[in-house]
Amino acid sequence: MTQPTSKCSRDNRANQLNAIHPVYYRSRGASSNEAQSRAEQRQSILNKQATKHRHDRHGSGGAE
Repeated sequence: MTQPTSKCSRDNRANQLNAIHPVYYRSRGASSNEAQSRAEQRQSILNKQATKHRHDRHGSGGAE
């Protein structure tokens, strides 16, 4: 029977699989600064994609 994992262990594992979290990049060998930068870049890309998706779904709002 396996031991239940702690919340800390589960959170760490989740962060290692989350490309917008610096731990994702640290677990892949990046330095702390590089990991932070990459996570911020990824978050920025996702924000831009979400904004575009909302814009595309709702149209430009202008009459054609």
